[in-house]
Amino acid sequence: MTERELLAAEHALRLLEGEELLEARRLQAGDPAFAAEVATWEARLGPLFDQINPIEPGPELWERIERALNGDGQSARILKMRHKVRRWQAATGLATAAAIALALLAVPPLLRPPAAPPSPPTAPAPAPVLIASLGDESAPGAVAVTFVPAAGELLVTSSAIEEQADRDHELWIIPAGGSPISLGIVPAGESVKRRIAPTLRGQFRSGATIALSREPSGGSPTGQPTGPILATGSLQSV
Repeated sequence: MTERELLAAEHALRLLEGEELLEARRLQAGDPAFAAEVATWEARLGPLFDQINPIEPGPELWERIERALNGDGQSARILKMRHKVRRWQAATGLATAAAIALALLAVPPLLRPPAAPPSPPTAPAPAPVLIASLGDESAPGAVAVTFVPAAGELLVTSSAIEEQADRDHELWIIPAGGSPISLGIVPAGESVKRRIAPTLRGQFRSGATIALSREPSGGSPTGQPTGPILATGSLQSV
């Protein structure tokens, strides 16, 4: 602590006298930074002052003193003693507050209670897995689709689809209010796993439609379904 900071603290504690008190008052009136330091100390020590309860001597004590002095021209001395006692009480309270404040400042950082560690960030809940079962009345569940958002992978099982010459089966996702987006060719009678591009993963939401169409060999030449839609289903979270 610098001498200036100590002067501000002692001024806030009302411990200064004489030239030091005059110097502190001069700085407080003309130096905003010093005035701010004094105000800071007063704010810190205010709660300590509130905890100090003054003890006023009872009237019986003064009566005993007055009787002991026989009351002969001693009133002025009694008043002076009372004044000294009050000053002693105030000085004792200020000294106690100063001792507590200086003790707190003197405690090494290693002895102070450690700060509570920050709470670990809460991991976001993983997005739910989405599934869809595609089929019609004649072949329910002809194609099973599972999308795992955490891995960005799509698993397609098409064990009920029969291979046809010069034709391929193409899978589509149809966002609500949007156009079909190709998910690639589905081999007949196989289970395949494919990685979905990050830019496309946002389209996989509960309620989105998955459709299977019959296309020319190699898939749709236009980027949109050109053949008949063989089966549809909606993605549902599990």
